[in-house]
Amino acid sequence: MDSGTPVRNAARQLLARRLRVLRAPRGWSQEVLAQLSGLHRTYISSVERTQRNISIDNLEKLAAAFDLTVGDLLATGYSDHFDVTPREGRRG
Repeated sequence: MDSGTPVRNAARQLLARRLRVLRAPRGWSQEVLAQLSGLHRTYISSVERTQRNISIDNLEKLAAAFDLTVGDLLATGYSDHFDVTPREGRRG
């Protein structure tokens, strides 16, 4: 069904952009995000390049790494520059 393709791509593009925007001010590499989320660096890379159809479980892992809810991770109403202060004890 072609009518669903743009929606899937839009969600993947949103997630990819949000991950990069959230990582940058923290100084986190893909490797750091991978370690904090329990995912592999190449998986993070493929998500950021919109090549993965990510599971809800992995969305939760990524959101937790940023101390966000899945809703906040995917929210389109936020500025890309909302509070990105790392949690205490996090190194990046």
